[in-house]
Amino acid sequence: MPEASDVAQPQPSPESARPTRRNLLRAAGVTVLGAGAAAALTTPVGTGSVDSGQVSGHRRAGRPVDRVRLTWGDDEERQTGWLFVPDPTEWSRGEIDPAYPVAVVVHGGSWHDASSPSYMADIAQDLARYGLAVWAPTYRGLDGPGGWPETFQDVSDAVDFVPQLAEQGRFRPALEQVHLLGHSAGGHLATWAAGRSELPAGAPGADPVIEARSVTSMAGLYDLSLAENFEGGDLIRDLLGGVAPEEDPERYDIASPIDRLPLGIPVNVLHGTEDQVIPLEAVEGYFQALRDSGNPGAREILPGVGHDDWTDLHGDPWARARKAFLDSVFPTGTESGVGAMGVG
Repeated sequence: MPEASDVAQPQPSPESARPTRRNLLRAAGVTVLGAGAAAALTTPVGTGSVDSGQVSGHRRAGRPVDRVRLTWGDDEERQTGWLFVPDPTEWSRGEIDPAYPVAVVVHGGSWHDASSPSYMADIAQDLARYGLAVWAPTYRGLDGPGGWPETFQDVSDAVDFVPQLAEQGRFRPALEQVHLLGHSAGGHLATWAAGRSELPAGAPGADPVIEARSVTSMAGLYDLSLAENFEGGDLIRDLLGGVAPEEDPERYDIASPIDRLPLGIPVNVLHGTEDQVIPLEAVEGYFQALRDSGNPGAREILPGVGHDDWTDLHGDPWARARKAFLDSVFPTGTESGVGAMGVG
């Protein structure tokens, strides 16, 4: 398992123990992070160019295959997802049903029902060019039938749906090689889902079918009790069914990734200093907890990077996040494909 990599260390400010009343998760909201409706009937179309070669030590080749929209639950509008698989001419090694690692990409959008994976289509397809099947599910959210516990259970069920991708995706999901990636609210949900095996019995998501081998979070949120103190904390309360931390501390504990550490798998956390939606002081404690627990993974704070910079396919933030993600999937730089599944 790779050692922890502190590429850039956050410096806790004296005020970090006392949250300032800065905006939290409201500025981007639905209009930026969830531009596509969850009920959209078409697969999001990415605009990234197709290149081949080596990127950050990992092979990149081919044109991803769009397996179109799949329904994984009873709600055909909200419990859906998009699946991209690697170009079989580059990655199948002649197998009819090649085995691929799986990247589960969890979208943001302030946990709102109107959000969707559409704005992450470019990076989802980009990951498929490295020999991964990429599953980008939707989930029920706020201002709809989601919240507590539905949003959490949906993300859990969507991850556990990975084995069933085989038939429509025409590949074999490598079930010991499932890796999570999320942005913003999706970063919170992805890191939460990575810790499901540590949840108490009866909690949403407990007793997972699929256990993630790594998680990468871009501009995420990890301590909901702390976040509830920020301006915009009513959104956190909405997510957790209208209760405050002092009213139901156990619920906040279950919903907060910081309370599951250490996980024993790489947890890659990246954040920008110019994030005006989830300010740096809202996540400094998680960086510290990762260090204190000895949890492996990359931790980076990028100067000048804002909340919505991570999904620019050609930008440095995505390049940093992609490298952290791929280094966790292929720690020795080995390419994907049949016979190249293992992580020691």
